[in-house]
Amino acid sequence: SALLAQENELSRLNAEKTLVVVVGPHETEAESVLMFFETNASTGGNSEAAPSFNGWLWPGIDPSLVSGAVPSHIFDLLVTATDGTDQETRNALLGAIREGWFHSRKGIIIGSLLLDRVGRNLNTNYDPTKAIQDVVDVLGLQENQVRIVVTYRTPNIDHWASVWSKHFGASLYTDFVCSDEQASKRYEWLDSVLNTFKIAKTYHDQGWSVTVIDQEGTIDVGMDVSHTVACTILEDVDCNHGWVKGLEDIQSKPLSTPIIDALTAKDQEILNQLFLLRDCFYKYELAGEAGFSIINQHTAWSLCSREHKALYKQISETDFMLSAIQSQVGCAQDKIDLSELLAGTAPSVSVNSSEYSSSEQGNLDMLTHLAVALAILAILVTIMAVCLTIQNSRKFNNSAMQRACEGVFLDTPDIGQAQRSHSCYGIESRQDYRDEHYSDEGPTRVMSNLVGEINRQEQEELSKKSSVFEL
Repeated sequence: SALLAQENELSRLNAEKTLVVVVGPHETEAESVLMFFETNASTGGNSEAAPSFNGWLWPGIDPSLVSGAVPSHIFDLLVTATDGTDQETRNALLGAIREGWFHSRKGIIIGSLLLDRVGRNLNTNYDPTKAIQDVVDVLGLQENQVRIVVTYRTPNIDHWASVWSKHFGASLYTDFVCSDEQASKRYEWLDSVLNTFKIAKTYHDQGWSVTVIDQEGTIDVGMDVSHTVACTILEDVDCNHGWVKGLEDIQSKPLSTPIIDALTAKDQEILNQLFLLRDCFYKYELAGEAGFSIINQHTAWSLCSREHKALYKQISETDFMLSAIQSQVGCAQDKIDLSELLAGTAPSVSVNSSEYSSSEQGNLDMLTHLAVALAILAILVTIMAVCLTIQNSRKFNNSAMQRACEGVFLDTPDIGQAQRSHSCYGIESRQDYRDEHYSDEGPTRVMSNLVGEINRQEQEELSKKSSVFEL
């Protein structure tokens, strides 16, 4: 009976845990996220997870099992170790993940940049969804216990240029785009690595929750992608305004971006626009779906409009997208007129992309005009009120009876609202007014003085009227 109760309690605790998987893609801040958690949340070797993680762990791996592997890339082997020779290593990884899950209180976080290969893998033949499913099966998890994290880098052309510079070894941009030597690899990376929302949709289709971190949007609000993952996705991490306590000094380094000299500035804008429009196809597949979210959304889906859905679907086809890119440098077999293709779509977004879609911008313009009109109306009403006040003031000044002002306040913020303008009482300066009416006794003293002043003036007026009556 005691053993059964213990097993039931263990089952309950396991059901409350979550598996968080960082799936890249390459040449985004995802690399820094993997290093951040491997360094600060791991229990492997002599390391100890930072206390701020409150029971979240990066599973520690015995170095002897994977000698020579970069620690933050250790889970690449879940994707690459598919044949019989590497099966022992893969089983050791799954065993370490199981042990980390058992010792965690909240759950574990793992990840690999190779998990971004979700498309037509003509070059590598990887199957990343199976790699994650194997982990899910080993841990005995339900679909709602799995959360996938994808990083979205913009401007998209920077992501494209970084992939060319660091992964293809082609010194000339035209060679990267046109050469047959790495055609299958180029197709694979364009289809998956450079297609963040396709990655998101592929994993979402497995029934798992997916969160996209808008990298540029996160940086724009002064935050760090790694800390954002920890503080917004991992439950109960001890954070201070979006930064993991004790680790605030650990921040991602800015990513370098090569310049594509082979394209004019206008061509670069068009290329960036192509990527953004391809993203729009997935908006109508993912937006509003349960289990999908975007954090710090900035330029993601900024150009989307339902009237162009047919175009988005066309651009989402990798063969068409590749032909469009090759058309810019004159090596496409079936050249595409990009000016004609993009005619009538939303205005292009430059490298410093706008945050709004065309329809949203139109709504914003309308609201701006309305706000300006209301502001002008408020100014006119204020002017009329001032004119009436001046007119009434003149009437009061010509009257035999002096009375306290009504609704005229000092414009210095440190004076209480109960105090009226000194001009009503003939006092020479505001400092004189403060000395006479304001003290450490606070608003009660001020109100008492005002009431006394008003009573004194009324008594004087009554005395005058009595004198006239006696005469």
